[in-house]
Amino acid sequence: MRKLKESNKYFREYYANNRLASKGYMIKHKFGLTLEEFESILKNQKNKCAICKMKLEVHKERNITKTRPCIDHCHITKKVRGILCAQCNRGLGHFNDDIKMLKKAIRYLSNQRKT
Repeated sequence: MRKLKESNKYFREYYANNRLASKGYMIKHKFGLTLEEFESILKNQKNKCAICKMKLEVHKERNITKTRPCIDHCHITKKVRGILCAQCNRGLGHFNDDIKMLKKAIRYLSNQRKT
């Protein structure tokens, strides 16, 4: 157990000191994007969420999530679709990227506004 705690401490320290390299590795491993490709997509979107257009920022602190860029991808094809804010990314995720369910949610909201 002690060895595990020591190794976790090592990785936490390494990650804190090499955040950019760690982020680049994670993006490449999980999404197949280089850090340069990620930054290019973000730049093409003018550093804004592809859905709500909220300004996205890369924060050094881990607990700031609202404006953190999230890579949106198709869970079936694994193809990257764009970069979203955490809120929009979670919203799509809660609907399992199901267009029919999203349309039903839109109809539901539209009907609620009429009453």
